[in-house]
Amino acid sequence: MTKKISDSVQGEGASWIFLHGWGMHSGIWQPLLATLSNSLRIRTIDLPGFGDSPWHADYADFEQAVTALEKHLLEHEPGPVNIMGWSMGGLYAIALAARQTLNVQRVALIASTPKFSQEPSWPGIQANVLAMFQKQLSRDFRATIERFLAVQAMGSPHVKRDIRLMHELLADGAEPNPEALIAGLKWLQEIDLRPQFESLTCPTLRLYGRRDSLVPIRQAELLQKPIDHIEIFAESAHTPFLNERERFCQALIEFSERSV
Repeated sequence: MTKKISDSVQGEGASWIFLHGWGMHSGIWQPLLATLSNSLRIRTIDLPGFGDSPWHADYADFEQAVTALEKHLLEHEPGPVNIMGWSMGGLYAIALAARQTLNVQRVALIASTPKFSQEPSWPGIQANVLAMFQKQLSRDFRATIERFLAVQAMGSPHVKRDIRLMHELLADGAEPNPEALIAGLKWLQEIDLRPQFESLTCPTLRLYGRRDSLVPIRQAELLQKPIDHIEIFAESAHTPFLNERERFCQALIEFSERSV
């Protein structure tokens, strides 16, 4: 099997790469495309092991997974490009921009962070929560994804609606590779890209859900970076791009139009 990344492109305008989160695939962006494609050219990616992108054992090394995606983008996006990552996809976005191989103009992070796990001086996901997901994953990965969907919606004013929508969007794609799920949880537990994020020279946009239980908005003030813009979505949990869709699209388009 060849190491081919699956993606699709639509729209006209500034080029954006959209990177989904753990357990998901590129279909999660479908509700946004009709609006955003009027202003932006969007390439939605299935990350390695998710959707229609194959998984290989060497991708368990995060840097190898990033390299596979980087090679794909160098082939298909030779010009200036912007990268947006949601949740785990934000780790890819930061790593790609920090390498400075691609001509990255802007980075947007949705409910994401360079470090997901909690430590004494850093709010984040508690170690026992990640350990619980890892244990469940070894028993039943489908049930684990169900549980993770519930955690993502936790705190939202419309929990049942959010979970139902994510279910519907995920149903249109292939199931994730269990090894990719295992690797992704390990990355969420271990990776710390704060130095890489703070060294980025391109403008960044950080979008937080005030009700998010996975990426606390308290992180916002702990990350310091020039040319940084932060927006808080008061009625959102971990999916502000679904909860407050119109405002989200407006924020991304305005960010895309700013000079760099």
